[in-house]
Amino acid sequence: MPLKRSFPLFTERLEIRGLESKDVTEDYIAGLNNIEYMRYSLQSLKVHTISSQLDYIKAFAESDDKILAIVLREQQRLVGTFTLRPQDLGKGVDLGIFIFPECSGNRFANEAWSALVHHLSRQFLWISGGCAKSNLPMISIMESANMTVEREVKNSISLFHGLEDGIFYRFDSASKESRV
Repeated sequence: MPLKRSFPLFTERLEIRGLESKDVTEDYIAGLNNIEYMRYSLQSLKVHTISSQLDYIKAFAESDDKILAIVLREQQRLVGTFTLRPQDLGKGVDLGIFIFPECSGNRFANEAWSALVHHLSRQFLWISGGCAKSNLPMISIMESANMTVEREVKNSISLFHGLEDGIFYRFDSASKESRV
């Protein structure tokens, strides 16, 4: 099911819009290839190039999945990306986020994640995200968007250094307690 919610989406500091080929720069690729920074991502298992990232973006354009840019509005500077993958015949959507290493620590992820969860809650019954249990920053981001733990699964997250226990969060759009 294609996304019905329109973009761009604006927050106080950020714009969330479709990712374009012009957004793929050497700095973007350097962030993806930073193994220590990307240690919680399957992307750490790959070597990235501008060409491979452009192919990755093209694959999103040919599916119901979406990749979005997170842009600092004032400077029109890309600070990260979102992936959105509709689930369960379009009833829900799974989110992933990448904030560039030099942009971390500014709470861009919290601001963007909360805004996108709220935005998508009007189309989907649920929004989900997951990470390794040791990824405390990502857990904080999901909890700040009023997502709740759905389940924990032993050895379910494959990372550069091996398997880790996973924790999976969910925001139920129909629940009054879940409203952002």
